[in-house]
Amino acid sequence: MEATTLIKKFAKKVICIVGPTGTGKSDLAIHLAKQLNGEIINADATQFYRHMDIGTNKVTVAEQAQAVHHLIDIVDLDEPYTVSQYQRDGRQVIKRIHDANKVAIVVGGSGLYINALLKNYDFLTEKINPQIEEKKLALNKLTNTELWERLNQIDSDYAQIIHLNNRQRVLRAILFYYNHNKTKSAHIKESQNQKSLYDVTYLGLTYLDKASYVQKLRTRIQKHAHSGLVNEVASLYNSYNMNKNLKAISYKEIIEYLDKKITLNEALDLILQNNIKLAKKQLTWFKYQIKNIQWFKVSYERDFQETIKEVETFLSN
Repeated sequence: MEATTLIKKFAKKVICIVGPTGTGKSDLAIHLAKQLNGEIINADATQFYRHMDIGTNKVTVAEQAQAVHHLIDIVDLDEPYTVSQYQRDGRQVIKRIHDANKVAIVVGGSGLYINALLKNYDFLTEKINPQIEEKKLALNKLTNTELWERLNQIDSDYAQIIHLNNRQRVLRAILFYYNHNKTKSAHIKESQNQKSLYDVTYLGLTYLDKASYVQKLRTRIQKHAHSGLVNEVASLYNSYNMNKNLKAISYKEIIEYLDKKITLNEALDLILQNNIKLAKKQLTWFKYQIKNIQWFKVSYERDFQETIKEVETFLSN
């Protein structure tokens, strides 16, 4: 199908590119934006923040010049930016893009933000309830096993997907039930069934071979280290101390190095391991939360253009 026909086909629609870190989502988004007269909306929660550039693998100024990008570098680290604010801002951007008869291309790995933006997503506000605080104090006295058993009594479906030693996640699920009189698994099921507000085509990028993928991540981390990652983190650490956003991968590990708790090589190894864990979580989340993703397996043994061709063929059909 010719480019002009594809442009007409996807005008005023949304293409959403998802998948784990390091699979080429940004490269694909830029290519499609140029081919389809589209504009890109960032859906990576770490890239909202100014000066978090190397550690977040943020698209460079040169890459941003190739296509219009939205919702990148919009707040400082000490400014609050919630999912609901992103939902509001992102939908305003989509409206402007569609009003211009263009395609909106949402790209990123932060699944909650993507669902909030594209679906009829309802935010459950936390209630200020003294009784909840009392229950939290009581729960904190339980062992990990006792805490998990409590969750299993309340929400056995959700308990089965959490390890009993993941104490904070178990505790949050119990408190969620006390706060909302609804189990976490029921809320997730409702989220899955929420209708999209837009005509969305979901494209997923994942890796064909894990060993090659891990090597890709290792090479990227080494490149970041040689490109000034330590200096970037040190500057932010000096300015913002232990801001919660500095707990992001690549930042928390380098901070441990700066605090002389580990060596630089140990920090880089931790970044790799945490990225591998993140990739697994992202894949699980997207496959669990969004059912209509067309997945493409990226091989690092061939040119990425081959993956792009596969995507274009899919979009043409």
